[in-house]
Amino acid sequence: MVFFITGATSFIGKALCRHLVEAGDRVVAVTRHACPELEELVPTGRLELLHTDLQQLAATALPLHADVLIHLAWMGVRREDRCDAEMQGSNIPLSLEMIALAGRIGCRLYVDAGSQEEYGIVRGPVSEETPCHPATEYGKAKLQLYEASREACDKLGIKYLHPRIFSVYGEDDHPNTLVMTAARKMRRNEPLSLSSCTQKWNYLCVRDAAAILGALCRKAVDDASFHSEVFLVASRDTRPLKDFVESMKAVLHSDSRLDYGLANPDKDVWLEPDLSKLTAAVGQLESHRFEEVVARLGTDPVLSISIPIYNRSQCLVRMLDRFLEDSDLFEEKIYLYVSDNCSTEDLKSIVDGYVARGLRVHYHRNEENIGADLNICACFRAGQGKYTLVLGSDDIPQSGFLRGLLPILEDGEYGMVHINIYDGRKNWMTQEYRDAEKFFVDMHGWITFISIHIVATRFIPQVPVESYASKNLAQIPLYLKAGVESERNLVVNHVFLTPSENGNPADTAGYNAFQVFIVYLLDLLDEAVAKGQLSRKAYKAIKRRTYKYIITQHIVNLLILKRTNYNHNSRTGWKIVWEYYGKHLYAYYYLAWRIVYAACHLVFVKKLGWGKKQRPS
Repeated sequence: MVFFITGATSFIGKALCRHLVEAGDRVVAVTRHACPELEELVPTGRLELLHTDLQQLAATALPLHADVLIHLAWMGVRREDRCDAEMQGSNIPLSLEMIALAGRIGCRLYVDAGSQEEYGIVRGPVSEETPCHPATEYGKAKLQLYEASREACDKLGIKYLHPRIFSVYGEDDHPNTLVMTAARKMRRNEPLSLSSCTQKWNYLCVRDAAAILGALCRKAVDDASFHSEVFLVASRDTRPLKDFVESMKAVLHSDSRLDYGLANPDKDVWLEPDLSKLTAAVGQLESHRFEEVVARLGTDPVLSISIPIYNRSQCLVRMLDRFLEDSDLFEEKIYLYVSDNCSTEDLKSIVDGYVARGLRVHYHRNEENIGADLNICACFRAGQGKYTLVLGSDDIPQSGFLRGLLPILEDGEYGMVHINIYDGRKNWMTQEYRDAEKFFVDMHGWITFISIHIVATRFIPQVPVESYASKNLAQIPLYLKAGVESERNLVVNHVFLTPSENGNPADTAGYNAFQVFIVYLLDLLDEAVAKGQLSRKAYKAIKRRTYKYIITQHIVNLLILKRTNYNHNSRTGWKIVWEYYGKHLYAYYYLAWRIVYAACHLVFVKKLGWGKKQRPS
């Protein structure tokens, strides 16, 4: 069969796509962003990725046919958003558009994703016939969706399946769920603050959930008597929540202290599904015991390294050679992602060669060149685990750097980590900041250098980085949000980049340095002031320090010495500098200082050979 799936990058969506592909079905998966897990399935020939958003999808005439449309996309699935009535209600009109789409592409069955929250708080067994009294806006919207979708499908003559999904868990789950949080803390032997955990609970492995959904779809399509049905999707393993927690502690051999009763949930949810109807329809499909699955949880990568690249095959070889030295780190602690921006060089063969040598690399090739900035945005979106670093393809880390960095990242919870590569005298010394403004002032213009900044991955979905791509600084709003909204940020002093051997800088640069590092940067900082992320005092300090350490260097190299080996152009450079800095006395002092410094450098280093320092290797 052919399945058309929205929300394919969701937790359940990815598992369902994999299950259907492995079962021999063909899947058309709708995604907004790059998804390495799905891209790995494309070479099978049974999965096609359709990159679009649902609004565009609803208005598009698709030249394809599908047997089943499974609509999993939903805004506001996180716990903190489930009481937002406006957000939850906004899902319903778009869901009805998907039913219309199902009719246009010839689907025999339409499936959406219901929830146990449609029932509300029920102490005791729940079946498909239990009356629904939802207590959350999320549950109310899901119930409203069911009633509207059943009517819409009936009018179009399409079969309708509404699975009410209970508590699903497993690898790749959201890091803040109880299971994932407990697994992570138990592996570190950290204490857990819990509710009384006396209520009944039910956990279903996401892979079993995918198998059940696939089986229900086949049942619905093949059964002539099937018209419109609700099914509970849950496991046979129902027990007190405390039993699950204690079982996790035993399986993970943890010494964590379990503090029951310290956390007070708003609602005492009780999950006790009656699976008689499901079992009669598709049998018992569960094959993953809770204890077996949790034994593998809590081992998310510490760091994602995402590399945006266009051609530069020599740089890629140097980069992967260096990573091959630490290939063991890429098994569990580091997730490596290469985003090929439709290169004319054969980068995939290079990557495949290193994979064959034991280096775990996730490779993605854009179908067309989307530009350097959007490719960088895609690299942020691909981030997994605790932290994400987008690393320039010619910024090769020194040998041993990753082994020194990982313990620092594992031990701390930071929004931003800045690698200070300019002071080798303080190698591996760290400075923790509790004042985000001071952190950004001390960093100043170096915030524009992507390769020396590590961001907490949890902030990436919260920032529309693509909307800032036209300014060549898509990362700035992300860094500001992560730094400001985190209790702690960190500076690590280490000279970690090896000398660049890139022979074609025009591949990735050539933009107007003054437009980017003055106009665009200050615009973004001004926006941060308007949002309350920075004070005007901090804005002025960053502006001043950026001029002192970065802009004066560009003035000397591009406007005075007119060096042509730099990766930037200087159109309207003097005009921009005058407009933004001409009224500040410090601008003339710092520029004079930079000119004197440059002159001394030319005389003593170039002419006399004094003061030469060997570059790090």
